[in-house]
Amino acid sequence: MPVPMPELSGLQAWAWPLSWRLARRLERMLGWRARDRLGRLALLAGWPAQLPAAWLPARMVLCAAAGGLAGAGAVWLAYPGEGATALAAGAGLGAAGAAGLPLWALRRRIHENRRRVAADLPFLLDVMTLCIEAGQGMAKAMYLAARYCPPGLLTRALLQALNEVRAGRTQREALQALAASLEVDGVHAWVAAMSQAERLGGGTGTMLRALAGQLREEAFQRAEEAAMRAPVKMLFPLVSCMFPCTFLILAFPLLVDFLPQGQP
Repeated sequence: MPVPMPELSGLQAWAWPLSWRLARRLERMLGWRARDRLGRLALLAGWPAQLPAAWLPARMVLCAAAGGLAGAGAVWLAYPGEGATALAAGAGLGAAGAAGLPLWALRRRIHENRRRVAADLPFLLDVMTLCIEAGQGMAKAMYLAARYCPPGLLTRALLQALNEVRAGRTQREALQALAASLEVDGVHAWVAAMSQAERLGGGTGTMLRALAGQLREEAFQRAEEAAMRAPVKMLFPLVSCMFPCTFLILAFPLLVDFLPQGQP
């Protein structure tokens, strides 16, 4: 049975069962490499774990079909007398354009999730630091941080890594897999620092506090760089839109004076 998604709108809720059945059929045609890659994309996108591995290809196929019908319908309405070649061209263009929409939406969602992971990581490290300084072990500190931090992709991935540790995987391997799946620089630095502290026997709480401060400083520097790039990004709309309009407004009275006046 399809996973219930009550937050979807009417059209998406209507397409949900069809996408589910199509994804189940396409999943049988995928190899293990494709399934692994699609599974990583689904994790980065924050999709439910119950979704089939071929969920993205199924959505692309459905969007291509809808885009093909829309393109053929647009050509038929705009040029009623055209033959099958024009309809096929319109359907092909519509299908090609619509097939990339799910992939584009997925990339935007992954980018947003990575930004949120980078923003949530310093607070999670602070909670882990408090737990370790209170006498908790590393595994317990990670569990409490994942439980009491705001829910998101980072906490879900950390809970999944802890479940793998309970299933028999080593903590280092589970955290390395977590960093590889999230593909965020801050998470890689956190996992590397924890591995180094475990090997060298240093103070884990001090290391986590220093890393949280470093990540906040890097986030502040990125915000400053984005603020400095904002004026450069404003040049194109200024040059292409506002300056021509200003010149037209200033030149309009002069043009009116040069135009021949009608005789009374």
